[in-house]
Amino acid sequence: MGRWMMDVIMAHEDLQGLRRIMLATSDMHPLYRQVGFTDLNKPEIMMEISVPGIYSRHQADKALP
Repeated sequence: MGRWMMDVIMAHEDLQGLRRIMLATSDMHPLYRQVGFTDLNKPEIMMEISVPGIYSRHQADKALP
C-alpha cells in the first residue's frame, strides 16, 4: 500500500519538473529509496528550523477561551 501511495504521489502532474523534492522520515528510508529518494547530495549546505510540538501547541491555543 505504501509503495502504491508513493507511486501515485510522485506521478502527480504538479510535482513533475521540480528540481528538488525533500521529505523527512524516521523509519521508512527503504520505501522512499524505491521511488527515487536518496541521501542528501550535499548535507553540508542543508539547514533546518525545527519546532517540535508546534502543531499540538497551536491546537491547545485554539482551545483556550
